Amino acid sequence: MKKKNRSSTQGFSLVEVTLALGVASFTLMSILGLLSVGMGAQQTSSRETIATNLALGIMADLIEVPNTAAIALQPALTTKSSRYGVDVTQPITTIYLDQSGTLVTSAAQATFKATISLTKPATGERTDSYGTITISWPPEVVAPTTGLVTVFVALDRN
Repeated sequence: MKKKNRSSTQGFSLVEVTLALGVASFTLMSILGLLSVGMGAQQTSSRETIATNLALGIMADLIEVPNTAAIALQPALTTKSSRYGVDVTQPITTIYLDQSGTLVTSAAQATFKATISLTKPATGERTDSYGTITISWPPEVVAPTTGLVTVFVALDRN
């Protein structure tokens, strides 16, 4: 019977194990670094989606405001939108909204700032009013804007 020599047993050397652990830890650290970048991109994408939906909601609210001919016939009608209270006769209106799109009174309570800029046609012209709805966050004026969504809007105000 042949005796086995202990020095001839097969296995990994300490150098090989150390190199394998180094490569594995480097790879794991790279993946963890990409994870934080991906989470930041997901948060930005989520805010942009909410802001776009808020802008579309404001646009739908503005579309429901009666046109000038209807207001002339029925003085009880108003030029303000029903949900957000935006007066379509004003060139610029700023409102503050929380995460769910509810109107709030100050920037401190808000998540988003909406700036509605409307241009009305010259007197006597029968053209559409147009403008932009810009949703930005954070709503504070002093802080630099993290995100911004702008939607073009055309309204038949005749």
